[in-house]
Amino acid sequence: MISTIDGGITGHEARSILDQAHDVLFELANEVVLVAVIGAGDDHNAGVVLDLLHGLPVTRRPGALIHCRFRPVGPGG
Repeated sequence: MISTIDGGITGHEARSILDQAHDVLFELANEVVLVAVIGAGDDHNAGVVLDLLHGLPVTRRPGALIHCRFRPVGPGG
């Protein structure tokens, strides 16, 4: 799950941009997040997605913190 709200863009807008410009489709989006499923050990695609996220247009709110964190999901998680 990737929060887009601090960048001033909705998850829907980000999903649309990434789909149309880069042919990358995120599984889910709403007003504040994108959800991506990246296979375990798929470091290359994770890096590509991260680079694309950093290339999204940003309208930062004063004091907004922009960050992206990948959380591994494994057994029990």
